[in-house]
Amino acid sequence: KEMQTTVSDLMYQEKWGWVVSVYQPIIDADGKAAGFAACSFRSEDLADMIAGERLRAFIICMAFIAAGAMTLFFVSAPFFRSLANVSKSLSDIAGSKGDLSSEIPVKTDDEVGILAQNCNKVIAKLRTTMISIKDLAEQLSETGKELDERTNAAGSAITSTLASIEAVNR
Repeated sequence: KEMQTTVSDLMYQEKWGWVVSVYQPIIDADGKAAGFAACSFRSEDLADMIAGERLRAFIICMAFIAAGAMTLFFVSAPFFRSLANVSKSLSDIAGSKGDLSSEIPVKTDDEVGILAQNCNKVIAKLRTTMISIKDLAEQLSETGKELDERTNAAGSAITSTLASIEAVNR
């Protein structure tokens, strides 16, 4: 039989009240039990000690939770503030009836700053595309006017030619 530490059940003793006892055998050189070391603890003392450790563990957990929440707030607040600024700038650009002359201010070198830079690149490309479309529309308008003038001139020439043909036929 293996010699191991034994813990008793909760027992009532008149002199000390409710106690829990712990026994550990003392083994001699031959591997036999030469005696026992025992200690008894009053249950009230154990309950007080356990309650104190529970309270201490609770306080430590709450401190870690509070520290984690504060760290999360202080780390994430600038990120979300930067993201809100980018969002507001994009909203302003979207609400300005296509005014692509403004840009998003880039204040950081983090992911939000890179997002702002890339949005500015998209806005610049849109601005260039809009200018090209405007230039092409102006060219198309000029071409339309020229075509209209040529069509009117051709119509006048045809009318004049028809008038001449009718005059010859009379």
